[in-house]
Amino acid sequence: MCCSDGMVYYSPGVTGKTISTVGAGDSMIAGFIAGMEKTGDYIRALHLGTVCGCASSFSFGLADAQRIQEFTGIVPLPSALKL
Repeated sequence: MCCSDGMVYYSPGVTGKTISTVGAGDSMIAGFIAGMEKTGDYIRALHLGTVCGCASSFSFGLADAQRIQEFTGIVPLPSALKL
């Protein structure tokens, strides 16, 4: 993700058996927006977005709060590079 602060942020996903990717992108964006609202920090917001997207990919339907919490410790934190 390229941002106006001159940084490029990268968040790796996790490997595993995907159940369904339907709604995973929406979950990712919702998690990112919630993270920005809560923290105002790109790295934390991108991490929450990635967690939500991954949790939904490995769930039947959209991930619930418990499933998202499980993935919080599994998904690595994003890294940042200066352009």
